[in-house]
This record gives sequence, C-alpha cells and structure tokens, in this order.
Amino acid sequence: MARKIWTAAEFEKLTPAEQDAEFQASIVTDLSEVPPEFLDRIRSRLLSRTSPPNPSSSA
Repeated sequence: MARKIWTAAEFEKLTPAEQDAEFQASIVTDLSEVPPEFLDRIRSRLLSRTSPPNPSSSA
C-alpha cells in the first residue's frame, strides 16, 4: 500500500502529536519493506565509499 505524500501546508495543519505519529509511521525498520532497487542503489553507494582505494590507480 502506498503511503500518503504530504504537502508542507497539509502537514503544518496537523497537531504536533499527529505530525509525530506520521513521522514515526514513516520509519522503516524491516528491510524487506524497502524496494529492492532502492536498497541496491544505497548498498552500491555505501560500498563505493567504504571500499579501500584501488592501489593500481594511485600514482
């Protein structure tokens, strides 16, 4: 099920408690709920930033 996309104006009309509830509901803690394409993109970016430099490319 797709989640609602809130505009700033809509979100500002919510009470602080409603805003907090929407924020908390938007946090994904189960990776099986993350689209595979997005997860692959994030993994690739992480690996490119954490992999050691290629010694053959340094001169």
